[in-house]
Amino acid sequence: MPNDFTQKIHDCAMESEDNLIVFVRAAQSFGEFHTKLISSFATKLEQKLKDEFPASDGWEIYERSLVTEPLKAYSALSIRSESWQPTLRVLVEASSICKVITYGVAWRPQHTDQKIKKYIFDTMNQKICKGFMSDQWPFYIQTRKNDFKFSDWSKEDAIISMRQVIKGEQSAEILDFFYNELVAIVEVLDNFVKG
Repeated sequence: MPNDFTQKIHDCAMESEDNLIVFVRAAQSFGEFHTKLISSFATKLEQKLKDEFPASDGWEIYERSLVTEPLKAYSALSIRSESWQPTLRVLVEASSICKVITYGVAWRPQHTDQKIKKYIFDTMNQKICKGFMSDQWPFYIQTRKNDFKFSDWSKEDAIISMRQVIKGEQSAEILDFFYNELVAIVEVLDNFVKG
């Protein structure tokens, strides 16, 4: 059953053929619009990470499917240091058409040393926040398990904030949130690896 606002949109669409055509075309183009919006936001996030962690200092963007294919089953943007073990990286991942957002430290299971994995988990829980662990994630925060701002990129608040990022407007909270979270995790992880 639609809420009152949705019902008003449906009623407006049914008022005339022109309104109905606009409604149908807007609905049909939303997937393309959503893809472009997330890709543009991810590009801005990628650039901020590159500025903070330059390639000249041994940093690399490891995955960038969040920029190139944001609405595929799993898309990610990740960064890693060349001094880290081969697949160790810090990333943000979107799945389920960007309704499930996960971020943290990832590592392919075949490269995972269980002792190091536990140390990473304990360190992140102490210095970042309470998170979770799985085979591929020594530490992660996820929509389904944590309550965090902008945890569903298909909702209005995330879409509005992404637009603000793309337009360069002051209240681009979604960029600040994910940038600050990823930078904090990268710094803690890098200190852990070095120490």
